[in-house]
Amino acid sequence: MTTKKAGRQADNSATVEDIRIDDSAFDEYDDEQAGKALEAIAASSRVKRIILEKDKSFIGRYSDGTRIRIPLRISLSVVNQLTEKSDDPVDQLSGLIETLGGKNEASTFVSQPVNESTALAIQYFKDLQKLTNATMGE
Repeated sequence: MTTKKAGRQADNSATVEDIRIDDSAFDEYDDEQAGKALEAIAASSRVKRIILEKDKSFIGRYSDGTRIRIPLRISLSVVNQLTEKSDDPVDQLSGLIETLGGKNEASTFVSQPVNESTALAIQYFKDLQKLTNATMGE
């Protein structure tokens, strides 16, 4: 593959100064290659979590090692307030973190890669649902 330096965009929002890719590479690139690349990125971007029984919280760890604490005991009024604002789990969790964990925790959440924060939000709400079902005896 021959390469040439990519040009700088006027607003600098999507520059690729140091990446050199020949235009023909785009014609040769297919969905299978993209899928493999995305799988590799996803594998290196996994978020993990533990549940702390003693303080009833979800501790998420991003791929860069950053940790975030999110309470698992929340009031129905907080849930209602968050669901009225948005039905998106990422927005809801961001609001929940800010409401219960403070601005520092919320800042951590929104500063992480969107794919990781989305995965963390989905896992949090799955765990919250399991907790609710267990509380109901299911």
